[in-house]
This record gives sequence, C-alpha cells and structure tokens, in this order.
Amino acid sequence: MPSEHDVTPAELHSFAQDPFQLLGRQFILHSHGDSTGLFYEVVGLRVSKERTRWYEMQFEGDVECIEVDSE
Repeated sequence: MPSEHDVTPAELHSFAQDPFQLLGRQFILHSHGDSTGLFYEVVGLRVSKERTRWYEMQFEGDVECIEVDSE
C-alpha cells in the first residue's frame, strides 16, 4: 500500500537519476476535486539509448497496463 505523503523534490531528483527505483513503487493519482484518487503501481520501464523513458503502469482493478513516456 502506498504511503499518503506527497513525492518530495528530493525524491523526484532521485527518480530522475535512477528511474529503476520506481519499479514496484505504488502511488495514488489525484485529479482536481477527487479526494480518493486512483491507485497504481509502476510495473515496467523501458529506456532508449537516447535516454528516453517509458513507464508501464497498472491501475488498481485493471488487468492491462498503460505506457506513458517521461514527459
């Protein structure tokens, strides 16, 4: 279960330096006005030789994953 703390600037910097530490981490995605949010886990990571990153995320209750780039 993810903790209820916001990701700090230091954690963001650490994740940018070593994105593999995100694997298996669980987060809650909140949208404006949503008090509960969506629970997701980072289950995959691809990195190109140009250092472009794609993260594979699985949302709670979903069988399939979605892939997003680091931008």
